[in-house]
Amino acid sequence: MDSARWRDCGGNPVLFLDTMDRERLNELSGDIEFMGRFSEILERFDGYMAQREHADYKGITWKNPVSYFSMEFGLHEAIPIYSGGLGLLSGDHIKSASDLNLPFVGVSLLYKNGYFHQRINGNGDQVAEYPENDFATMPISPLHNGDTEKTLVTVDLPGRTVYAQIWEVRVGRAVLYLLDTDVVENSRTDRDITSRLYEPSSKGRIEQEIVLGIGGVRMLRALSIEPCIYHLNEGHSAFLLFERLRHLMLIEGLDFATAKEVVRGSTAFTMHTPVPAGNERFERSLVENYFRRYAEEMGLSWDALWNLGHMYAEEADHLNMTVLALQLSCSRNGVSRLHGDVSRRMWMDLWRGFLLSEVPVGHITNGVHIPSWLDERVRRDIESCCHLNVHDTLLEGGGWDCLDHYDNGRLWETHVSLKHRLYDEVLRSISEQWTREGEPPNRLRAFRETLNPDHLTLCFARRCTAYKRTTLLFHDLKRAKEILCNPERPVNIIFAGKAHPADTIGASYINLICRLAKQDDFLGRVIFLEGYDIRLARLLVSGADVWLNTPTRLMEASGTSGMKAAVNGVPNCSIMDGWWDEAYDGHNGWAVGSGLVYESQVNQDIVDAENLYETLESQVVPEFYERGGDGVPHLWLGRMKSVMKTGFRQYGTHRMVKDYIQQMYLPVIESSDRRCRNDYAMAQELGEWKKRIPGRFATLTIKEVHVEGISGDVFKLGNDLSVKVRIDRGQLLEEEMQVEFIAATPDEQTVVECIRMELKHTEASMLEYRTSFSPTHSGPVRYGVRVIPTHPGLTNKHEPRLIRWS
Repeated sequence: MDSARWRDCGGNPVLFLDTMDRERLNELSGDIEFMGRFSEILERFDGYMAQREHADYKGITWKNPVSYFSMEFGLHEAIPIYSGGLGLLSGDHIKSASDLNLPFVGVSLLYKNGYFHQRINGNGDQVAEYPENDFATMPISPLHNGDTEKTLVTVDLPGRTVYAQIWEVRVGRAVLYLLDTDVVENSRTDRDITSRLYEPSSKGRIEQEIVLGIGGVRMLRALSIEPCIYHLNEGHSAFLLFERLRHLMLIEGLDFATAKEVVRGSTAFTMHTPVPAGNERFERSLVENYFRRYAEEMGLSWDALWNLGHMYAEEADHLNMTVLALQLSCSRNGVSRLHGDVSRRMWMDLWRGFLLSEVPVGHITNGVHIPSWLDERVRRDIESCCHLNVHDTLLEGGGWDCLDHYDNGRLWETHVSLKHRLYDEVLRSISEQWTREGEPPNRLRAFRETLNPDHLTLCFARRCTAYKRTTLLFHDLKRAKEILCNPERPVNIIFAGKAHPADTIGASYINLICRLAKQDDFLGRVIFLEGYDIRLARLLVSGADVWLNTPTRLMEASGTSGMKAAVNGVPNCSIMDGWWDEAYDGHNGWAVGSGLVYESQVNQDIVDAENLYETLESQVVPEFYERGGDGVPHLWLGRMKSVMKTGFRQYGTHRMVKDYIQQMYLPVIESSDRRCRNDYAMAQELGEWKKRIPGRFATLTIKEVHVEGISGDVFKLGNDLSVKVRIDRGQLLEEEMQVEFIAATPDEQTVVECIRMELKHTEASMLEYRTSFSPTHSGPVRYGVRVIPTHPGLTNKHEPRLIRWS
């Protein structure tokens, strides 16, 4: 239609059409070939959307959809209300929900200034700019009551009412609703609540999160949407739990204990980071200022509400949003296998007495919306070589061994063209930046002459912050220079990423890279591209030779940029953290180090930097430059195909959303249905039981444990261990007791076997339970007997958080 205008409009379709030359549109309307393609696309889209009315996934319907609350959504560069990985994950989640025809409603805020636009000045410093978004030229629509009156919701803040307008984004079959406080009904200060994503002040953040959580729930009610599940994507939206409690108590007439069980039974919670900034805490005085009246309205003491947000008495000066969400959800997950383990360790004290492996926090590894991130040229190649439709095969979950048939010459030709496209962007961006900042023309000319896209090109593009260790490659500058400036096997590295304006460490990384990039030794070898966004990310993940990732192990919850690179055939070279810890198989990229974790960060950096240099020098660089007689790196292409298979098979959001449906959504819906039917009868019964059970459980005593079949500390493999336990149940009923024999690893972290013991004899309050244990593997094992209170309304045995061991 007009490629130059499309670029000038930043890929924004609304702005593109609004500014399109009328004569050009008239010309296109008479172009038979163009109109044919246009009609074909409309027909395919109409067919796609027509399936929406038939959406019903085991009780998940458009009347009762999944509601998904997130502080940010990264859908497209034309809607700049995202900062990074969390937002892109939310955007990819809702896109796959649409493709899978899952009734799904996203809830977030509409930011007038978004996150920020990054500019690098002449000294190499990041400059944060906040241009205003023009909502009228974005692919979003305001909702109205009737023809003109805008749809508003209100939230009460101290001394005033704040209004928020509702905007709608149609994400295929799914819907994203956004709240915007920049309306005339508000004061100037309140209009700025939704001004900037991740407002740095505590007061600004708590007001944003009140609008998101409380306003979001009220918005759904105003739109007559009754979610079957509330999914919190990180703890930023956890105040929605207070609002749901309030509504159930004031409108439905439930008591506090019953309301908590209703809320808990219909809430799922996803954690995305072990980093403190992602586990938000607010001071008691601040929270009390906003919520004491809330508690009074509900007829509660302030402490009843406050105590939901912390684990320990010594933490009672802050409310932890993650703890609040953990306490009032019935299904919780980390976002990779390793992050699930890290999360269990972080929060295990909420379930004291249970072994680490039993802590009720699972994991669902993140993914990416492959159709959004797979380059069109790569997609066409795959469909031609493999004789399939990528979209259909992703929906069907088919195997991807067919990628072995991707012709090597064609794959390499496509990759080289995408790499040259990336280098065109490098030239454009650096030329614009250096000219703007007054860099001498001869330096820019030298840069252009030195820049060579045939060099092995590493890319490191992600948020710049301490734990991601953006500059680890430069830990030993001499060693880095030897790798990058090798005349026979040269290496370039392209960086991109933003540091939060308050993150001075992250900003210092950017400054170091930008200063190195202008030194003679590194000119054309080290490159930093300003203004990282979705558009630039697509160029990087498809044009890089290697995707580099160097976080401090156990700090990267998942990471998804490497997945985007993988589906485009870009191998990862990464620390064994996040998704790579489970994805690396020895053929699809390179592992930096063996996953060892040191107590000292200084030692960790030294060891990891040395491992990075060794991996690059002995494996990555030689393999890239090993060419066949046809000039094609066949061994390298085998690795590219391997990482593509890994990405397509395991790391798409279609797989991820299906995992959420099976592992979280359907079980949570079942729990909610059980608690809510018959006017909340089960929730009321369970709430009353939980109020009484701590005192009654305290009267239980394990009187005697008798073990047969063991000689000293030695038990012979193949024999049966017979266990008998006598318990005085105190005030408990027999049916309220679950007695278990536990065999565990010597460190008492992992359950080897859990056997529910059988009641064999009853005499007054004395109960006798028995079981036998026959291990299947040799080795040391710890064993014990425990009692847990149980109730038919519980989601799992950990929920009462009571346990008695012997």
